[in-house]
Amino acid sequence: MVPTYKRVRYNVPFRNQNFTMKLSFYSLVILLGTSSWTLQEQLLLEEAIVHALLRYGLPSQLEHTTLLIESFNELQNEHIQRTMIERILQLLQGRLVLQFNISSGIQQPAGHNLILVDGESSFRKFTHDWTMHRYDLNGCYWIVLSSGAAFKNAVNVILKTLWKMKILMGFVFLVNGTEEEVVQLFTYRPYSQSHCASVKPIEMRWKEDDLFSDRLKNFWGCPLKFGTFDNAPYIEIHWNEHGQSYLEGFEGLLTNVIAKNLNFTIDIIPPPDNGMWGYPREDGNSTGLMRILQDSVVDFAASSLGYTTERSKILTAGLSHYNSYIVFAVPSGRAYTSFEKLFLPFRWNTWYAIFSLLLVAVLTIILINIQSLETLDFIYGRSIRAPISNLFNVLFGGPLVKCPQLTFARTLLGLWLLYSLVIRAAYQCSLYKYLQVPKNFSAPLTIEAMLEAGLYFYMVDLATEFFSNTPEVLARARFISHAQGAFQETIDRIGRDELDGAMVVLTDHIAFHNKFYPPGEFVHCSREVVCGFPMSLYYPKLTFLRKVFDREVQLIDSSGLVNFWASQLADFDFYSERKGNAAAKPLNVDNLFGAFEILLVLEGTASVMFVLELLAIKLRLVRWVVDWMESD
Repeated sequence: MVPTYKRVRYNVPFRNQNFTMKLSFYSLVILLGTSSWTLQEQLLLEEAIVHALLRYGLPSQLEHTTLLIESFNELQNEHIQRTMIERILQLLQGRLVLQFNISSGIQQPAGHNLILVDGESSFRKFTHDWTMHRYDLNGCYWIVLSSGAAFKNAVNVILKTLWKMKILMGFVFLVNGTEEEVVQLFTYRPYSQSHCASVKPIEMRWKEDDLFSDRLKNFWGCPLKFGTFDNAPYIEIHWNEHGQSYLEGFEGLLTNVIAKNLNFTIDIIPPPDNGMWGYPREDGNSTGLMRILQDSVVDFAASSLGYTTERSKILTAGLSHYNSYIVFAVPSGRAYTSFEKLFLPFRWNTWYAIFSLLLVAVLTIILINIQSLETLDFIYGRSIRAPISNLFNVLFGGPLVKCPQLTFARTLLGLWLLYSLVIRAAYQCSLYKYLQVPKNFSAPLTIEAMLEAGLYFYMVDLATEFFSNTPEVLARARFISHAQGAFQETIDRIGRDELDGAMVVLTDHIAFHNKFYPPGEFVHCSREVVCGFPMSLYYPKLTFLRKVFDREVQLIDSSGLVNFWASQLADFDFYSERKGNAAAKPLNVDNLFGAFEILLVLEGTASVMFVLELLAIKLRLVRWVVDWMESD
């Protein structure tokens, strides 16, 4: 005969009256009844259930939380289960607000449940239908069994099943008329001095013991598997002289403190195939860190894991402990050539003014030179010849052998003092510094500027979801390998100006690089923020660690330790020019290479003039040009 199962649901909102919980846990009760019970055993069982409901009722602020009652049976005990539920409600005597509503579904996960089963098979039916959409993972299970050896064995089976489901608050009521205590209560603690992550039934005194004591306050040195990989400054994995691994980085320090407070050891598990974050996929084919979390290979994980919609579908995120931002690591602009450094002491508007005055001076001299000799003698004086040559001679700091005369001399003296004492002195003082500086043009700090500069965008393929609305960025995207070390090496190459693009990173990646690398490898941070990125510890979808870990994270984060650790491992001054600090040392040939370039041009000009002079002997037109140039 094939067993048939029947389910009855009672949705009962209840309110606690003059009872307080020691801990804020939900109470979920699973009952098993058979026709072999005596009336006295049934009454004792019902009294124990009522005692538990009233003693461990929810706080008054949660008085509208629904109590879900369901029954599963295969031994045709539906009538017995219904009768038991009716007597339980009678024993409550109105001390709980009751509302019956039989329905095929519930709108939110039931946190408080009363489940009746009459055997292991019917219990498996309940677990088969169990989903996080229907039931709260943090609920508590009370399991009541009748007398008989088979049911005693079922205690261990049911508790192990609850452990596999990661339901921590599991209780089993056993009706046993052969013992002094007719109603016995069993539960389990997965971590103790004698065992780690296993189930050993413990008998509780349900009238006296605190059934909701914190079971995860102490892990008794048991190991928890921690999924992570090297990702400075968040996680750094090191080994001591004994070959034992330990964690650094501010998320590593956070994990160390949690482990110390809860007394567990950390078993570091890296992602398979030297992967990094990996893709989260609902079909079970996740990669990297997402894979070992989804497959429950590890108990928890961290390594700059931010909240995303895809991750939340397959994993459980903890309380946020740090906020960062996704930005671009931008290379420095093109380095100035030696010739271009000669123009650095002045801004371009100053140079425009100087070049304009120089052009006006040359034109004035040409205009004067076409005048009569008497006019030239009146303006320059009789001893002045070649005024254009004198102009460039003074411009480059040469001596003026013959000075002008008459009123024009006073005018030139004023101009000369302005040029030599102000302009040339300021230029020469600043030039000494700029000749030694490994100076670069301004870095493109916006996406528009990067696109105009023709830069590529280097990113991990996971980052494409942040640019769904900017196809022009994706069109120039280049993907970084998921191999260990590839991510950090790409940042280093940007600092060495070896890449023709910017890189999608978190601000802390740039800040860490700039903290510990030479100023010559400074990496700029874009002024545009792609998006905010709150981070947390991540767990498999079924986990019992989240609540206890969130409590520790909240205590640590509220003390300011996480932000303090992060500040010690990073330099967040992204916009100060580190490459612009000149060292106090003598100038070398490399520093003066731009001056040599100008000298070479002038020497070439002199050579051209010499060739023209030779040609002037035979060519009348060339002779006229040379004579005019020599006379200025």
